[in-house]
Amino acid sequence: MKVADRLKNRQFLYFVLMTIPFIAYQLFIIANIIYHCFILKEHFFLDFWLRWQETAYMLIGSNPMDVDKGLLPIDPRIGNFPFFPGNCPWGYTMGIFWVLGFLPLPVAKILSLIMYIAILVVTAFLAYRYFKNKGEQNRFILLSAALIIFVETNWAVAIRWGNLGAFCACFLIIAVLLLDKHPVVSGVLFGLAMYKPQVAALFFISLLLQRRFKAFFTACSLICITWAASAVFTGVSPIDLLLQANANGTGISNGTFGIFDLFSETNILTIPQSIYASAIFGIVFTTVISIWLSKKPHLKDGNLLYYSIPAVASTLWFYKQPHDFIIIAILALATLEILSKKDISFKKFIILMLLMLTLYCFNVQIASVAASATVRVFGFIFNNPDIRAYHFNVLYLYRYAAWIVWFLIIFDVSANKKFYNFLKIKSSRLIRVKTKS
Repeated sequence: MKVADRLKNRQFLYFVLMTIPFIAYQLFIIANIIYHCFILKEHFFLDFWLRWQETAYMLIGSNPMDVDKGLLPIDPRIGNFPFFPGNCPWGYTMGIFWVLGFLPLPVAKILSLIMYIAILVVTAFLAYRYFKNKGEQNRFILLSAALIIFVETNWAVAIRWGNLGAFCACFLIIAVLLLDKHPVVSGVLFGLAMYKPQVAALFFISLLLQRRFKAFFTACSLICITWAASAVFTGVSPIDLLLQANANGTGISNGTFGIFDLFSETNILTIPQSIYASAIFGIVFTTVISIWLSKKPHLKDGNLLYYSIPAVASTLWFYKQPHDFIIIAILALATLEILSKKDISFKKFIILMLLMLTLYCFNVQIASVAASATVRVFGFIFNNPDIRAYHFNVLYLYRYAAWIVWFLIIFDVSANKKFYNFLKIKSSRLIRVKTKS
């Protein structure tokens, strides 16, 4: 065995060992959630319940928005909404398959929990197959590709609430993995992931820029078909359904709308304005970075890194909660792919892997501590305790900064450059100029 192969074996063996505590932590949380929900009969799957109701009302010919407003009667078999509905109109029809709206709620919940576990296993298996089909033979690298999906601790949040952001993230990951060989299947998955546009929409920009027209138009066709089906079921025009969903969506006052949340809470922008500003930012960010990255010759076969751009951007815009951050798994897989191809020192590899696992798994906890410290310091400096109200905003700013830095470091590694090489060159030139003067 070559020295380089032995080094790779050692590196990724250590990485597999590093993932074990994270996976154990994840399994403990999920087991605890299932115990509280099924044994103690506590409330759970509230998001799932709402989505199930929306589809169930659609299947009996009622517009969920009109039921919520009292314009249509409440069906006792379906019940009143736990909080206001606001799904995209095509999501009502997709919900037939996603939330099983044609089944009784208790049965749908049990089957959905099984589906959560199944999609997690399938995604891990396809990540393993992706690396294997790329010619990777190192068993520890293949095992790392499969395990990295299980590490993301936000899965527990998704299962607790029954939120479909986890499904959308897995569909997007699988779509990227299958894009080269199965563009139509990928297109279907991209379309299904649009159940949550705030997670999936920016991927369509990357598809267009990469000229993946077959996948793009397949996804758009699926969205149009399910949108039209929802209109037929409810007897409401497609445009009216979209306008109703938009009106409800822009009325959300909790959660986060990306970096522009700061503007809304300081009254610089209203909540609807901050949402539209987030949309503009997300589109511009994805477009500019994708065009820049596509011009890099060393990334011709870098789908995972390329689609990490909309994955990271999707965390910066619109309303989202922790379960929507599972999409960062694409960046984690891109990290594994790049490091599996690079000959780097053992020490540097371990540092990068620890950095990735920390930002990937415990970003919210670390960012929360950092945010609390920041607002306390500024509150003390400015003698303003009310500044602590901005903890939530600062928390997400730290998270965004961490993911962007992670992306830039991995791109730096893929380009065979040293960290902060640009800054070193600039600083050395500045020193020379001062020395001469």
